[in-house]
Amino acid sequence: MQRIEAKCLVIAQYVEYKISHYIDKSFETTFGFVSVLPGAFSTFRWEAIQGDPLKSFFKGLESDKHTAKEANMYLAEDRVMCLEILRRYSKNWVLRYIPGCRALTDPPTNVVGLIKQRRRWTNGSLFASWYVIDHLNLITRSGHSCCRQISLFMLYIYMTLNFVFSLLLVGSLFATFSIFIRSFFDNEDCSSFGGARAFETMYLGILFIFTLMSITKPIEKSTAAYTLMVILFGIFVFISLSFGVRYFWTEQRGEVVGYLMMGTLLGSYLVPIILNCTRLNPIKYFVGVFILIFLSPMYINIFIIYSMANLHDISWGNRDTDSKKSMETKKNLEKFRALCLIVWIFLNAVYGYAIIYISRDSQRFYILVLTVLVSGTVIMKIVFAIIHFFYDCFTRCLIHCCKKEDKEHKGVEHE
Repeated sequence: MQRIEAKCLVIAQYVEYKISHYIDKSFETTFGFVSVLPGAFSTFRWEAIQGDPLKSFFKGLESDKHTAKEANMYLAEDRVMCLEILRRYSKNWVLRYIPGCRALTDPPTNVVGLIKQRRRWTNGSLFASWYVIDHLNLITRSGHSCCRQISLFMLYIYMTLNFVFSLLLVGSLFATFSIFIRSFFDNEDCSSFGGARAFETMYLGILFIFTLMSITKPIEKSTAAYTLMVILFGIFVFISLSFGVRYFWTEQRGEVVGYLMMGTLLGSYLVPIILNCTRLNPIKYFVGVFILIFLSPMYINIFIIYSMANLHDISWGNRDTDSKKSMETKKNLEKFRALCLIVWIFLNAVYGYAIIYISRDSQRFYILVLTVLVSGTVIMKIVFAIIHFFYDCFTRCLIHCCKKEDKEHKGVEHE
């Protein structure tokens, strides 16, 4: 079982990395900024990072001197450093993704290790994104051109909207699941406990149990329970997909919204392999796509809930670090966790139930707006990824031609 678990998780992360690099990072690169530059895949110019960027990178080592918000923010120290590089006074440094570069990394091979890693990533990126959005005005002090600054502000508008939506992902997923389920059991009386209520109760029951587990029980002592939760949510996602297909077929039949969602879903998985067919293993990729879809609720429900329930944990997840903290720091972190968790649960509960109990026509409008927003975002990323692909091809050809001419020129001089 452990070997099967390891293979499934590694293949899923393989596809996740490919999509995030070939689409997300290509999209950000066209603006001259990459929001996160992981250490395993990054190279920096020394003059670009010396000073404030490098200091911000190592501030996470002084966790006992930070507020709870800062301690979580510096779990994603690379995101903070990216902003510090971009906003350097009178400088115009840019951050770019270079396709074709190779690097090796050791991904987590079990559910517990992956959850612990993503807890650090989720909490770090959440508060680091907050920091980036809060310090946008500092870019005006940099040496970037007016056009570059305008494009960066457009990117940050997208990042802000994405930040707000990420806070409501759990509630949004439940609301969408509920709408699809209720459209299937559309003849039931609202006051009766039928098939739709049964599915909703099971879904909410799993969420509730998992939230309690995340708050009260150490993850290392609940390996089997966490793995079971991943499997249960995976089953629910295929139930939701089947009811979702029926929903679009019956409720949105003949309308563009259904075709838009299907085209977006296919495009997000097909474009990376079309643009990078020489760098991907097609069989491994499509097997990974199936596994990644099965694990998609884990990326939303399990990662986010566990992360919000453990905001007081500022360790580096599955890495060994010195986690000594003073009693005052521990108390502050616990209070911070409790406050954020209560507010977050309240927002998602209100959002989810507000969508469920609005009228049928309003739900159709909600699905329409959600589909347009999600599809529009993905299509925009794909378009910019394609532009970056051809720009990269043109740049490589230009460099190759220059090298060839240089060699010929040297050959003539030697003769």
